[in-house]
Amino acid sequence: MASEREAALLRQILDHPHDLAARAVYADELQARGEPRGELIALELAGAGVHAAALRRAHAATWWPELSDHAFATRNGFVHRIRSTPGALPALARVFATEPVAELELEPGAPPIEPVVVRVRRLAIRGELVEGAACADPATLERLELRVPGLRFANAFAGEWPALRELRLVIDGTLASTWPNTIVAALPRFPKLTRLELVDRVLEPAALVALRAAAPDLVVTTLIGDGPFALDLSSCTIELTRARDQLWRVDVDGAPSRVRWRRITGTSRHTTLDWQIADVAPLEQVAHALALNTPRRTFSGECELQLLPVPEPLAPQPGGYTVYGDMYILVERAHLSHDDDARELAVTFIEDHRRGEIAEDD
Repeated sequence: MASEREAALLRQILDHPHDLAARAVYADELQARGEPRGELIALELAGAGVHAAALRRAHAATWWPELSDHAFATRNGFVHRIRSTPGALPALARVFATEPVAELELEPGAPPIEPVVVRVRRLAIRGELVEGAACADPATLERLELRVPGLRFANAFAGEWPALRELRLVIDGTLASTWPNTIVAALPRFPKLTRLELVDRVLEPAALVALRAAAPDLVVTTLIGDGPFALDLSSCTIELTRARDQLWRVDVDGAPSRVRWRRITGTSRHTTLDWQIADVAPLEQVAHALALNTPRRTFSGECELQLLPVPEPLAPQPGGYTVYGDMYILVERAHLSHDDDARELAVTFIEDHRRGEIAEDD
């Protein structure tokens, strides 16, 4: 049974999540009475990710039963990041009350019956859920990531965010020419905002120049960035870190993992690139898809990502399809699965050539 000292230490950890010394003392207290959670904290504080991951898998259902259907990651012995839907947040109340959760990733889903406010430092929203930002406590939120339809661009700057330091907007569609004015007018309600990341392929250079001139203290960038980017599966956390050029290193639960990859066509399953394996892999599209909160499906410890369009046509592959004009479009997905025994991540790039909308007289 938890002692008053343990309860006081847990409160200190929740109030001061960066205090690793308090976590170490808390781990000692738990281990002294044979509680394996203390060992998890000690292992993660020591950087022993592989052993910690095995312990977490063995006890996750006991420690965090509410997260059985959620992808989540731990850091320094506590739940650090959760992926959920708005409607599922009320059922996670105990987790948010007893774990220093720093990051929440929201996917489309039904809204909660009652309003829910959680204290996190980072909120990433996939899909057009701009209103979902209301679930984050403005007093603690430091980074907000949104996908915003061009016509609803101003919605991203509604409300007041006194602690917000970084804002990332993935813009769908065309922006009104006055969009820089929208940002400048909102800055007084974002007093700590220092970085704005705008992701869009059609942002006019002149508008960016005007925004930077009107807000010289605000770092405005249109780059996706170099990571690292994390993906939470049910059994592990995968992190991509750029090694060089288009090649990325993969860490699974903090430990280096080898990567096996190939490319196939989705309809015929014809292999256009045989399996290859290495310590670094050409995962640029995967990393960028994660950076932009791309649509994804997670199932049985595996994940499938919708990839971003490639900037130039792919070179024809031997035995592959030849696509003429605009009659067909190339849609790519990446299927990821992790073999814990082999410490290996398998990535299959799946190409689908789909017929686009063609006029009747074609």
